[in-house]
Amino acid sequence: MNRFSNPLRGFNSLHGLSIAAIFFLASCATVTSNVYHSSSSMTPPLSSKVLIFPPDAIVNLKNAGGSSEPRADWSEQVQSDLTDALIGYMFENGIEAVPYGSNKLSDNHIDVLRQATVMMDGVELSQRGGGIGSQRLYALSQNQLDKLEQFGADYLLIVALRSDVASGGRQAVAVLGALAGAVVETSSAQFRAAVFDLRDGQLAWANVDAQALSDIGNVVKADDAKWEKAIDHILSEFPL
Repeated sequence: MNRFSNPLRGFNSLHGLSIAAIFFLASCATVTSNVYHSSSSMTPPLSSKVLIFPPDAIVNLKNAGGSSEPRADWSEQVQSDLTDALIGYMFENGIEAVPYGSNKLSDNHIDVLRQATVMMDGVELSQRGGGIGSQRLYALSQNQLDKLEQFGADYLLIVALRSDVASGGRQAVAVLGALAGAVVETSSAQFRAAVFDLRDGQLAWANVDAQALSDIGNVVKADDAKWEKAIDHILSEFPL
């Protein structure tokens, strides 16, 4: 997959200054869409059913020294919030979401995810190279498709999310760094998403835009409105 608190006293005003500076710099950045569409996709059925795999969400706490410490509780919460937001998007757009039935992928479907991940890697690399090789056919094998037949779905949606949430100590270090003219990485969030057509196995659509979660801020504290906004970006140019 992609590579992908206790505030210090006396830093309240400086902390506000650093946050404003961070948002200013983010607003100046140029965001390039990395949405992929297969040129040979089958026409969607009149009523589409989408199986949603449990999102692969990993959230870390970035401490004052810059090390990332895995937080299982945050990861589980974000996975649940992300799943709810995806299902809500499907409902609002008249697409039937097929629940996976568990927040953990079964052993029988690990190889499906592995094969899908290799193809998502390929698409991401081709997009970074300006689309070179973007017309290559990416498709799951028939063996993997057979494992998903029980769900009766037309498509499979896979979403992965990686996020670092800055501790109060890390935010304070960022403030001091900004005053000294140095850039100190704080919170971050990246994702990628893909839709596979389960009728022929083809990867029909993918989005690997690393900036698509820029509006959500802290993924652990994001409310329903922020997740809804993030999902609109994550599923940009959704093909169904």
